[in-house]
Amino acid sequence: MIEDEHDDEAIQLANEFDLCILDAEEILERGRKAIERDPDEMLSLEEMRTKFEDE
Repeated sequence: MIEDEHDDEAIQLANEFDLCILDAEEILERGRKAIERDPDEMLSLEEMRTKFEDE
């Protein structure tokens, strides 16, 4: 039973980690697209993070 609880927790943590990776990939892709559209309007990392969190 304890093993099952640990397995469930490990699976949950792995899923959360996967979601973080997907979020990071989406942020990077948005940044690439923004740079392609207008290289002079690049956002700082903090600006991009704020903009992503607001959406």
